[in-house]
Amino acid sequence: LDSAHPCAISSMRAWTEARLGDARAWLQSVVGATERSLVRCIPRSTQSAPVVDGDINVRWSPPDKPDLQLAVGLTPGLMARALPHLNAPDEVVVRAPEIQCVIDYPLDEEHTVTLKAPDGAKAFTRSALVQAIAREYQRIYIEEEAGSSLPVESVGERAARNGNSNVLVINRARTDGPYGISMHGLEDLVLHTIQYDPTSRALILGIDS
Repeated sequence: LDSAHPCAISSMRAWTEARLGDARAWLQSVVGATERSLVRCIPRSTQSAPVVDGDINVRWSPPDKPDLQLAVGLTPGLMARALPHLNAPDEVVVRAPEIQCVIDYPLDEEHTVTLKAPDGAKAFTRSALVQAIAREYQRIYIEEEAGSSLPVESVGERAARNGNSNVLVINRARTDGPYGISMHGLEDLVLHTIQYDPTSRALILGIDS
């Protein structure tokens, strides 16, 4: 090239730059198509905003004590008492038609269940989400009792049944059904907070007893 005619060198440079320009344009088109494909593969609810914004607070106030903030019980009776007075019940809190939910307390192991918005809705209101979670807990406790070879009883009652009347513990004794529930009956549990884990795209429940 050092001995080549200046016109030839200029022409070669022009040709090379043109080919590089074509290559850059092709690469940009491939990247753009890939990005558009990825966006189509991501659930619509996650494209522009997270499924859940921060923690979801679950509280209700008795009509005669509006300043009192209570967590929500999970039995049908306790739910019926709380739902009419739930804070912001119609606020949309999950922008997805279904979502995974991790239930692990007071079970032997965590179980992940799928919650679906009612009546084909595209999102969950606070009230709908709380009810869906409560129904799953109720189902788990029913299945546990039905599948256990041991009766539902307190630790003290089981000890007495086995000949030891000195144990006075009133916590629920472990049953050996599909979930291995121990320490607490459903009537002991209250739901106070719901968190969203973006890594697993699942709800983590704040349950107290």
